[in-house]
Amino acid sequence: MKRMSQFALLLLFVSMPIFSASFTFSSELSKGIEASDNDLGKIISENKSDLMMKIEKSLDEEFSPSWIENYVSDDNLYGFSKSYSSQLASILPLNVPYYFLAPIVSKSETQIAIRCLDRRIITFVFDVDGALVAMTIK
Repeated sequence: MKRMSQFALLLLFVSMPIFSASFTFSSELSKGIEASDNDLGKIISENKSDLMMKIEKSLDEEFSPSWIENYVSDDNLYGFSKSYSSQLASILPLNVPYYFLAPIVSKSETQIAIRCLDRRIITFVFDVDGALVAMTIK
């Protein structure tokens, strides 16, 4: 009988950390988990900014001169067209799933990157007025 009570006490002490760990874990899950890309950082899935919604819209459209006129400032039309037209023509409309990464915001520009399912990373650079000024495709 004494042996049985010692076993019960031992079982109680061993099981307490397991129950407390599961409680902590479940309470952490209820707070929400932020998704992140191991290489690039936090993934944005909700509460997208106006610029992100602008990117979504632009990626659904066919590339044309009017595409550049819609998303690039008048001051930068010629240079942007010369620099990025062939890249844009090769990706638009973007027909692969993608997700947004957290924007990088500075005083003079905002960079927003997307990671495509095919592993490409496309970065869009906007000026303070929200006009597209540059992009990279890796």
